[in-house]
Amino acid sequence: MTKFKDHKANYHTHIWLCRHASGRVVDYVKEAIKHNFNILGISDHAPFHVLDPYSQYRMTLDEFYNIYLHELDEGVNYGKKHGLTVYRGLEMEYFEGYDEHFHDLLAHLDYLILGQHYIPIKDRLVSVYALKTLDDIKIYANQVIKGLRSGYFSMLCHPDVCFWGIKNPTDEMYEALRPVIKECVKLNIPIEINANGIRRVELEEGLSARDYNSYKYPRPKFWQMVAEEGATAIVESDAHDPKVLNDFAIEIGYEFAKDMGVKVITELEFKENIYKKR
Repeated sequence: MTKFKDHKANYHTHIWLCRHASGRVVDYVKEAIKHNFNILGISDHAPFHVLDPYSQYRMTLDEFYNIYLHELDEGVNYGKKHGLTVYRGLEMEYFEGYDEHFHDLLAHLDYLILGQHYIPIKDRLVSVYALKTLDDIKIYANQVIKGLRSGYFSMLCHPDVCFWGIKNPTDEMYEALRPVIKECVKLNIPIEINANGIRRVELEEGLSARDYNSYKYPRPKFWQMVAEEGATAIVESDAHDPKVLNDFAIEIGYEFAKDMGVKVITELEFKENIYKKR
């Protein structure tokens, strides 16, 4: 299958520092240039000390300052020479009480995207890949809404990944996410159709990537709700390897959006970053 020629920007892009991706920033920049991209946003998993006991799949704070920012500078400069705009970002969870950490990171960045991989349940954090009950989904939805309202984030990543461990979510579980969609509409924050979920069903499970019902995410029923509420979608690679920056899953992602009847944008507007050092 040929690469999708109309996809000219990507903002959800991981590098080797997250421990489950490959490639340096400049490798993605070169791949983006190859596909005639206009914009590339790099957004590896943010360092976040509250998650240290739960997740090793992210850079440390020292790596952020001593490696990540230098790689971003290299990518920005290389991109300029070839007509590509490269933006500095991070994918990050939201938890209350850590505003200073958000401010410190944003001082060096152009944007953040909200990818809520853990939620607080009782006295610990629980992976969204392990959620099982309606109460779990409600807690997830409430945490995402808090993140959206924080003002830090320009995009909501894979909101339906919360159904990863639930084979057949109930109608009530889906409806628990409707307030998230409504909040995105209210705040004008686009919702990601995550091509990695499409990619994974074929590469990891051997199922057809054109069978929407085989996806653990994006879930068709959720996206029908997105269409009903008039929210805006953006198709993102969630690339963990340069070669998938613009692959078959991107093209299917746009087809999925059309079939679900959702509005799609192709470029992201960043939330105002008053913390960035000028």
